[in-house]
Amino acid sequence: MANLSNINNKFIVTSETEALIGATSWAGVGSGTLAAGLVISGNTSQFILDNPNYNHFTMYSASDSNIYNIFGSSGNYLIGTGNKDTSSWSEKMRIGSDGTVDINLNQRILDGFLNMNKSDGTYIKFDYNNAVRGYIGSERQLFSGGSEANMGYLATGDSVFGAGGAERMRIDSSGNVLIGTAIDAGKVTIQNDTANAYALRVLRSTSTTQGLGGFYEGASNEGILYLVDGSNGLNAKLSSSGDSYFNGGNVGIGTTSPSSYTYGSNLAIVDTGSVGITIQSNTTGASAIQFADGVSGAAQYRGGIDYYHSANSSGAAYYSRMDFRTNGAARITILGNGNVGIGTTGPVVNLQVQAAGSPTIAMSTEGPITSGTRGDLAWYNNSTSTVANIRADTDTSAAADTVGTDLAFFTRAIGGSLTQKMVIKGGGNVGIGYTSPSKALSVNGGMYVGGNNTDAGATGIYGDIRRPQAVNYCERIWNRNSAATPSLYYVARQWHDSINWAAGHINVIVWGVAPTLSTLFKGDFSCGYGYAGNSVHISTNFNPGNLTAPVWQAPVLVSGNIYYRDLTITPPSYNRYIVQVINPGNLVQTYDINNTGQNKVYFYPQG
Repeated sequence: MANLSNINNKFIVTSETEALIGATSWAGVGSGTLAAGLVISGNTSQFILDNPNYNHFTMYSASDSNIYNIFGSSGNYLIGTGNKDTSSWSEKMRIGSDGTVDINLNQRILDGFLNMNKSDGTYIKFDYNNAVRGYIGSERQLFSGGSEANMGYLATGDSVFGAGGAERMRIDSSGNVLIGTAIDAGKVTIQNDTANAYALRVLRSTSTTQGLGGFYEGASNEGILYLVDGSNGLNAKLSSSGDSYFNGGNVGIGTTSPSSYTYGSNLAIVDTGSVGITIQSNTTGASAIQFADGVSGAAQYRGGIDYYHSANSSGAAYYSRMDFRTNGAARITILGNGNVGIGTTGPVVNLQVQAAGSPTIAMSTEGPITSGTRGDLAWYNNSTSTVANIRADTDTSAAADTVGTDLAFFTRAIGGSLTQKMVIKGGGNVGIGYTSPSKALSVNGGMYVGGNNTDAGATGIYGDIRRPQAVNYCERIWNRNSAATPSLYYVARQWHDSINWAAGHINVIVWGVAPTLSTLFKGDFSCGYGYAGNSVHISTNFNPGNLTAPVWQAPVLVSGNIYYRDLTITPPSYNRYIVQVINPGNLVQTYDINNTGQNKVYFYPQG
């Protein structure tokens, strides 16, 4: 094809199907034969669109006679100098189909997204206003301000980063990170450059001023770990020499859910084995757990547990003493010898209870008990067998309720078993050898009272005297006085069936004690009622002093065949009789003066 030129040769199509824009000839390097389909010439560089069969672009610079090619090959884009498919071609950069970039690598030897190679070690250079500000290379990595004094670099073996004329961070050949120091003390080592400042601080994702926490250097080499809340308030502080605290949330040791325990468990220690807390101080001081109601004065130690290591003025018994305090004062003390004091810090026995007033020890049950045992106070030997016991049982003498209580005493004889020896019934009756005493005092097995021939042997007995071995036997003694006029006294009342006769016998013994010699005698009288209908008799067994004999009063009908008579005695004027009335056993004693049964006897009270 012939040349086709435009005006001033600005557009030329040659016979070799070449087109030149802004140029009159090809000024390439190498073969003089144009291989381009389009040549664009300008003041500085040209752009050449190559033959489509080669699938590349060629750029030519007239000033340095270099040819620059960009072409595609197997999905990659290659950038280089010289003619493609000639010996002058040199690949400088490749963009792979996987997006990785290789610079100055004839063959991929690395597997990074950006791979570079340069003989002088300079990979990337940073200029500003024609001045070198920094570069990245194999030996020195980053300059600042064009001076190696203000640089960070990757040296052989270590990676070092600097700023402001000083090294700031280093990653050594072992992978350890050092910040502010060249001394390797662990995987990450940070040295602060001033006190009262953070050495490491972590900010939250939503703020550039609100922290999550950090390591802080306080005064006098104090190391502090802070955890802060959303408003930079201190929630936790762990100090090497000052106060440490947690100011929010619960703490778990051995558990990830301390809040699931009782009262929220501000501190919960959990383990599948044994768990413990150890507090140790020097042997001349004391250890304490304090419960406070405030931050000043006595409120700081309102309650607590105190442990004293050393002896006090009271001696070795106080070693290892422990006090339990409430309202600022010790309430329970356990001494090193095992003595326990309630209300005293110096117990002299195993358990000592002391109070400003009358001390009280109480045992109680949670709910009402209407049968069985309410509680025991027991004594054991060095094994587990009981040798003595005081037991509170429900009162069985009446309908059971929640308050009626017997108090039973158990002892154990040598070689014997634990048995009840005494009981105090809820109603007041006392049984010695009896489990269900019917009288105020029931004694089984005999009794000694007081000493021989001493005032300690004096015994006052009130009421009736019974002789259990003599069935129905009972007796009573009165003091009967008459003034200027003789006084009649009722002694006994007897009931009798006037149709169905039965024996009735009351023995009356009278002692005259005043005022004349003739009355200082004793009289004995047998008083019978009921041998023949309503008949009565009084037999004088002896009466040397002619004391006044008893008298049966007239019979009184009660109902049906039942009558009663009253037995009376009238001491003379100004006489005093001691009267003993005995029921030998023919009659049954009653305490009901309105009784209606036969063969009963009622003794009148002193009056």
